[in-house]
Amino acid sequence: MSTLYVLKNQAMYDLMAKVSSLDEKEIIALYQKKESFDFSKNELLDSQIEIDIDKLNSKLDPNSDSKSSIAIYSTFINLNPIDASDKRLWITLSHRDFWNYVQLRWPLKDKPKSIVDSRWLFNGSDRTAFTRNSISRLWWAGHLTFSPWDQLESLNVFKSEDPYKYTKIMTNTSQLWFDVTEREWGSNLVFRICFLEAFDRILRDQQITNRTLLSRKLSIILTASLVPDIVLASQKDPLSLLEYILSQVPKLNKIN
Repeated sequence: MSTLYVLKNQAMYDLMAKVSSLDEKEIIALYQKKESFDFSKNELLDSQIEIDIDKLNSKLDPNSDSKSSIAIYSTFINLNPIDASDKRLWITLSHRDFWNYVQLRWPLKDKPKSIVDSRWLFNGSDRTAFTRNSISRLWWAGHLTFSPWDQLESLNVFKSEDPYKYTKIMTNTSQLWFDVTEREWGSNLVFRICFLEAFDRILRDQQITNRTLLSRKLSIILTASLVPDIVLASQKDPLSLLEYILSQVPKLNKIN
């Protein structure tokens, strides 16, 4: 275990300004190099977080967002949402400690500058930016889905022996991730868990191959379902919302 040092505000802003000034070819040269960024001591401050970077790196899998999300969230589980909204932490980790993971998970393709802006740095509104940065997105996926029955008693109806049940469901389908994090109802614990539970049950009960389309159509159904009476009832009885969503499934028609 060692103390994690993160970028100071000015160092972070300097890095963002530097990247902003580069053209596409310069971005590729800078972000495809083998060596990670080497920050000087006067650019860093003590985060007061103790971490085993090598151990955590060994658990990150560029081919599995589920495994990586569980690894990041379990390591930083004591972070609160305010601390997890500190961009300095995630930018430092993506540019130094988890450099190789980020390179493999988010290779620079057609739009390298856009990829760097959103996956190494932060781009867009805070609501979406934190779910796009390569490392912060993993923490927030865990935070939004970890053991929800421990947060709200009414969700005990969905209790599982696996506290990461819904983390795995959400991170296995990119469209699910999008719908949960970028829809307004995704900020409500009951709504997002019912959405993920419905998706999982339909996937297990029906022969559906197009997960992306299923997520999109379920999102439309959930949005249309959130009328006052159902919203009020669902907070005390999430199962009623789930059953209503599932009752609308015949309207999905073919999703393969």
